[in-house]
Amino acid sequence: MYRGCISFMKSMKKSYLKVSLVLFVVAGILVAGLLYRKIQQEKIAKAHVPLSATQTHTAKMPIVFEEGKHYHRISNEITAHKSIQDFIHEDPGKIQVIEFFNYGCFWCSRLHPILISWAKTKPVNVVFYSIPVVFNKKWETLGKAYFMVKNLGKTDTLDAEFFTAIHQNHIDLGDEKHLKEFFNKKGVSEKQFSELYQSFAVNSELARAVALANAYHIALSPVIVVNAPSGSYLLTAKAAGTEEALKAVLHHVIAEESKSDGL
Repeated sequence: MYRGCISFMKSMKKSYLKVSLVLFVVAGILVAGLLYRKIQQEKIAKAHVPLSATQTHTAKMPIVFEEGKHYHRISNEITAHKSIQDFIHEDPGKIQVIEFFNYGCFWCSRLHPILISWAKTKPVNVVFYSIPVVFNKKWETLGKAYFMVKNLGKTDTLDAEFFTAIHQNHIDLGDEKHLKEFFNKKGVSEKQFSELYQSFAVNSELARAVALANAYHIALSPVIVVNAPSGSYLLTAKAAGTEEALKAVLHHVIAEESKSDGL
């Protein structure tokens, strides 16, 4: 009987070792699987980081900007358009910088504050304009809203509030009813809103803005156009790399054109 017990215990010990080995292997497989999954998730997360965000922190800004790569010349065929020539002739001897934007454009909400800040310290030979583009009915309403804000002399305060309301608070200011409520909260009466919204000044300014954007063949936003002595140029954040890089490209173009004009 004693020998039988010993044999049984040896058998149990072997079985226990086999089970332990199997459990150890299974645990190893599970751990390896979890590690692999974590690595893959990290790779996917890195792959989906926005380009501008990665470039802002890691990419080196080019020392030399190249025409045709970081910015593009607008053809003489386009700039010969009467709407463009009339606009250029308003500022003889000056370099014009035009920001084509819209309150409804998310990327404009990132670039617009940078340009407004830059415009406060721009060179004396530069004239800066913000002009709304219209790609749909709601953007038409927001285009009118911009010229209403401009006529009220409140662009310094209300520009930022428009972007915040639309892109952070998700308020549909492209709807006339919501736009009226927004202006009411900013101290503009319903009567004043209606008069401005329907005014000849606001509607004629918007019509001119649309005509100018169409003449330049603007099909996206935000876009910067520079009218200078040697020609006109199209600048975008995509070509430059980031919004901050775009400002550097703008400085480059202005500096080169100022030299060519002997300034």
